[in-house]
Amino acid sequence: MTTSAPQPLVDSYLKQLRAKARKLPRRRREELVDQIREHLDDAIPPGADQADVRNALEHLGDPEVIVAAEFDRL
Repeated sequence: MTTSAPQPLVDSYLKQLRAKARKLPRRRREELVDQIREHLDDAIPPGADQADVRNALEHLGDPEVIVAAEFDRL
């Protein structure tokens, strides 16, 4: 991630995502977290402030909803 100050927001989001995804198969859980991390790397510009990061996270949606969609695909 290229941002520095808002990093805790992203870390917290990914931690929540991992926790919600713990019942997914390990490989799929890791892929999902990696995909979301890559998306955030692309979506959050260098030098972004906390508002930019919050907007990107809100656009992704609640981690629980993301994981539920993954379970629907299994």
